[in-house]
Amino acid sequence: MGQVSERGIGSMTVQHILNASGFSRRTFYKFFSGKEQALDVLYGRLIDALMDRFRQSAATFDDPIASLSASARVYLNIQRLAGGFALALHNEATRPGSPLGPRREAALDALIAFFISELRRNTDVAPIDPLMVRGWVLGLEGMVTHLHRQGGLDEAGVDRLHRIFMASVVRTLADNDDPDLPPLPEFSF
Repeated sequence: MGQVSERGIGSMTVQHILNASGFSRRTFYKFFSGKEQALDVLYGRLIDALMDRFRQSAATFDDPIASLSASARVYLNIQRLAGGFALALHNEATRPGSPLGPRREAALDALIAFFISELRRNTDVAPIDPLMVRGWVLGLEGMVTHLHRQGGLDEAGVDRLHRIFMASVVRTLADNDDPDLPPLPEFSF
């Protein structure tokens, strides 16, 4: 894992993976055709684990907004713990032509469907355009990437991003005449 965060995906070789994992070349090629397939399998397992964590977290709440809040917190904490590894995988998955790109798009679609299904559990929430939900998700992902590139995502950064994300979600869903709208997070320069 450290090889990915230190070198980036592009400059990594199968030998780097072998050195980090302790596997022999023969064992590696028994399971994978190359580094791209190995990273694709790893990326897929990480996405599956993340979606499972979202579902588990959401199942503990009756309120869909609390469920989304908990899911966002899960995502942010995983990003914080994964650090440079998460950034390297993100950079690879968003690179044009990347073999991880289709898996990332499928994960985004699944996450958007999950968020929409959570919102629909509440009959007071009007139907929401999936592009709006995609905007929330991509915005959160972009802010995480920005903080990673600025030196890392720490607990204060997780809290800050969580407040910003949830204010965006709640304000989008709220009735514009609602006097109880939460304030936008403040930031001083």
